[in-house]
Amino acid sequence: MSANLFSSDWYQIAELKPRLRHHVTVNAHRYRGKRWYVLEDHVTGQVRRLSPQSYLIVGLMNGERTIDRLWELSSQRLGEEMPTHEEMLQLLASLYQANLVGMDTSGDISELFERGKEAERTRWMSKLKSPLSIKIPLLDPERFLVATQKYIKPLFSLTALCIWCLLVIGMLVMVGQHWEELTSNVTDRVLAADNLVLLWFIYPVIKLIHELGHGYCVKRGGGEVHELGVMLLVLLPMPYVDASSTNAFADKKQRILVGSAGIIVELFIAAVAMFVWVNAEPGLIKSIAYNIIFIAGLSTVMVNGNPLLRFDGYYILADLIEIPNLGQRSNQYWGWLTKRFMFGVSGLASPAYDRREALWLFFYGFASYIYRMFLMVTIVLFVAQQYFFVGIVLAVWALIGTLIVPNFKLLKKAWQDSDIRTGRRSPTVMIPVAAGIVVLLLCVMPLPLTTSVEGVVQMDDQRRVLAEENCFVEQLHKPPGSIVVKGDLLISCSNPQLRTEQLVLQQQYLESSAERQGVWNDPVQLKIYDDQLSRLNLELKESEARLASLNLYAQSDGIWSLRNAADLVGMFLKRGDLIGHVITNDHVSILGMVPEADIELVRDKSVAISALQTSDLNTQLTPTSWSVFPAATKEPVSGILTETAGGSIIMDPSSSTSDTPQSLRQYFIVALEFGHFPMVFVDERIHLKFEHPPEAIMYRLYRVVRRTFLEYFDV
Repeated sequence: MSANLFSSDWYQIAELKPRLRHHVTVNAHRYRGKRWYVLEDHVTGQVRRLSPQSYLIVGLMNGERTIDRLWELSSQRLGEEMPTHEEMLQLLASLYQANLVGMDTSGDISELFERGKEAERTRWMSKLKSPLSIKIPLLDPERFLVATQKYIKPLFSLTALCIWCLLVIGMLVMVGQHWEELTSNVTDRVLAADNLVLLWFIYPVIKLIHELGHGYCVKRGGGEVHELGVMLLVLLPMPYVDASSTNAFADKKQRILVGSAGIIVELFIAAVAMFVWVNAEPGLIKSIAYNIIFIAGLSTVMVNGNPLLRFDGYYILADLIEIPNLGQRSNQYWGWLTKRFMFGVSGLASPAYDRREALWLFFYGFASYIYRMFLMVTIVLFVAQQYFFVGIVLAVWALIGTLIVPNFKLLKKAWQDSDIRTGRRSPTVMIPVAAGIVVLLLCVMPLPLTTSVEGVVQMDDQRRVLAEENCFVEQLHKPPGSIVVKGDLLISCSNPQLRTEQLVLQQQYLESSAERQGVWNDPVQLKIYDDQLSRLNLELKESEARLASLNLYAQSDGIWSLRNAADLVGMFLKRGDLIGHVITNDHVSILGMVPEADIELVRDKSVAISALQTSDLNTQLTPTSWSVFPAATKEPVSGILTETAGGSIIMDPSSSTSDTPQSLRQYFIVALEFGHFPMVFVDERIHLKFEHPPEAIMYRLYRVVRRTFLEYFDV
């Protein structure tokens, strides 16, 4: 109940005699165990939900009682829940504007219904302020739906449901199989000039079938559909129907079915298109099928099926949780919270009827606003990548319509609201104070700023034990984890081919030596044999060196770390294969990968650097020196940093079959040197933290916007 019981405008309408119009019927609903009443206008299809208290007032309207008498009777029957004059004015104005009540208008009621006229003007202005939902009514489809309903009746059967389920399941399987092909280069494929022509023809047709699905479901439940029009969604025409008469359905399952009808229809269309796309040859048919999949799939997930936007998913959620007018009441609840806690207004009743409903209103109001902003930014960026000027115009339009104008109206309303002015804290003080706090938090107050990346322990060449020849492992002389010194024998290998080649060379050398003895008196032949013996001697030395390299020795002191020790003996190794490391805690190098977007902060504004081991997150280590590689790369320094190994670097699926897999984003490599690093492991993932000077939130937002602009538009 409002804080003011009486209104100065009451005398102007006190003697009017309202009555419910003859073409209006009343339906009783139950929401979470509580009774509500729905007024349905069978001429326009409009409906209005009323609480039991409001319906008591409407029930007393017989065309003979004056408004003043209605207020007296309702006050006697409702007791402490009696309405104020202002609440009576709001109820009567909304019912009159909806053409649900009639009355003798000989009195002066201009003040009473000024609100209704203003609401009509606001509704038309809102169509111009929001680029996401400009609705233009066109015609009344009621007669068409009635005439064709008999042809659609077989679709509401168990057989049709089974067919639909099989098609959708098949579509999901094929989407998983062809995911990379479906998602590769989506922006260029969808927003290409020739493809936009297809979109302009395909999109309205799909959405028309979608809306007809709603219409036929409404007719199946006994409702009426009196408005079909066009809504411009990002300047793309999309048909819509007014299915508000669904609100009069007493069974919430019927209401949910109507809300789900469009999604069900689009999923069916997308499933059929998926089968066509998979089996069609490249050409027009395949392009049309791809666009249908894109439209029916993406719009269903992001728009129609998402309850955070006031489309199909919103009404489905509202009926499931049984909270009528979820979005509007969420806004009212946030307004009530603002009045109560910011301005100290007492005596106002909460729009929520219980704690559970209060939680839904609180979180839905917050989440829906954030998602609308996210969707607005996503659409603007999506369009601007191909058509920069159109994207900028769309961004300015959306910024004015969804941020500047609504916030300005909120401030104006808060400044003029009579309830707020009765609070303990004056708006002339609280609004400037709140604005000052926001500016202070966003633009002035510095907050800690850090950049966190992942790195990996790297060993120098002296500590790597590599197979120097193709060979078989014969014996492991040092067990893994043992302490070794430089020169210790680690592994013995064998290569029968090398041994055979050495024996052949030795035999050739002996034969050449013997033949040389027989030509001792021929200088020319002596020269030939001397050269041959010299060559064979060099080949023998090389062969001996290769045979000696089959024994692998430690090149430095440390701990012998070995991969697959149990399976090593008898294993065939190729030349250059990594067998293990002789690791040490001293002079450790770590290579980290910093995203290109963060390299400016890391390179120019790092005041402190620390490293944390995954095995010990409580000990911070400081490098003795560090440097940044001069060029960016997409090749990860180690597979341990990629998402397949639990790292943060996302790899490009299209490069998975190449010799050098690459990441989706550009990275700069940073090299950190540590004098001592306790309990180090080869290829261990290390968490690196770069600390920067504290910075206000506004500067961070500016950097994010600038980074996004540069990243999306390749500037």
